[in-house]
Amino acid sequence: MTTAESAIPAKPKPSRRRRRAGFGAVEKLPSGRYRARWRDPSGRRATADQTFASIGSARGYLATVEADILRRTYRAPRRVSKTLARTAPRGSRHDRT
Repeated sequence: MTTAESAIPAKPKPSRRRRRAGFGAVEKLPSGRYRARWRDPSGRRATADQTFASIGSARGYLATVEADILRRTYRAPRRVSKTLARTAPRGSRHDRT
């Protein structure tokens, strides 16, 4: 073995620790669908108002949210407190009762 070979440091072993993939998180639900979550600019946790059939779709949605935040065009998803049945007047043409 020459001195040049002994001076080369050993290659570090890959870490088993998972590196965070960037903005937000995607998690698999018991239904097999995926949910996207992120922190909004104020630091509150936000969740997409829909679920996704594939992990790629959920990551694409997160990329769009991140771009909106960077462009300062982000609008937080709203929580619905009223249902349509409570909002629509009784006897409207859409009332089926």
